[in-house]
Amino acid sequence: MEDQGDGKGQAGGFDAWQERLRQAEETLKGVEEKTFLAGYRAVTPDKSETTDIPDDLFRRNAARAHEQAQGLPLYYTEWNENAIFSAYTNDTRKVAAYDVKMALAVADYVAGSSIWCFSDIFEELHPFPQEFHGGFGMITQNGIPKPVYHAMKLLADAPDTRIDLGPEALDGEIGAAAFEGNGETHVILFRQKMKNLELPKEEAVVRLACANRPGRVIARRIDEDHGNPLKLWEAMGRPDALNRAEVEELKQRSAVNAEDWQYEWANGVLTLRAELGVNDVYGFVIE
Repeated sequence: MEDQGDGKGQAGGFDAWQERLRQAEETLKGVEEKTFLAGYRAVTPDKSETTDIPDDLFRRNAARAHEQAQGLPLYYTEWNENAIFSAYTNDTRKVAAYDVKMALAVADYVAGSSIWCFSDIFEELHPFPQEFHGGFGMITQNGIPKPVYHAMKLLADAPDTRIDLGPEALDGEIGAAAFEGNGETHVILFRQKMKNLELPKEEAVVRLACANRPGRVIARRIDEDHGNPLKLWEAMGRPDALNRAEVEELKQRSAVNAEDWQYEWANGVLTLRAELGVNDVYGFVIE
């Protein structure tokens, strides 16, 4: 769709290929953990954490492709936040925040799309023994939902009618979307960055016109301590093999459950407050 400045690829013929192989061998010598995953990650580093990647590339490309399609439906059959297989961050909520933001941002241009991919079980390369190995899936090989699964479920559970908040609602680091239907209003908040940076939390404040006091506000959080099975797996010692009981335990302990959320209501205005860490995603339901 546009020149991203990477068209040269890895040209150079056999001699260049041999040099890349030599460099990979030297890199592998310095890898302390003697596993295929550690070696693969060493020779295929996660560029999304070392390179400044624009966060609006998909949005701009989708708008351009929509214009070129001249009325034909536009489908993106494979997309995601990071093209580096085995990247550690593929199992983190960085993917969750990006995928939610982009799904919302391209909705006016794209008739349908499919995140690559639903499960870590797919035909490229080969299976890794580690449950969390940076696969592209929204769930692990044993079906444990990753943060992106929970985030996309917030969208799937939202009513069909999307409230127009204006384009600026998705432009900032903290973004929002709102939906209404079936007597409920759903609000999705996210703090999206292309890198997993250690930064202080930031307060997000949502105000909605609400003639009557809500009966209840519930929240579902995807953050460091909710919907984060990777953290729990690492606390277990990063076991290569999980038995059935351990899989179920990780599913239960990392589940994103509804919780009652405090709110303010005065003069027909509902106010919600949330402290968002980098790449957190929160979903609210006002009943």
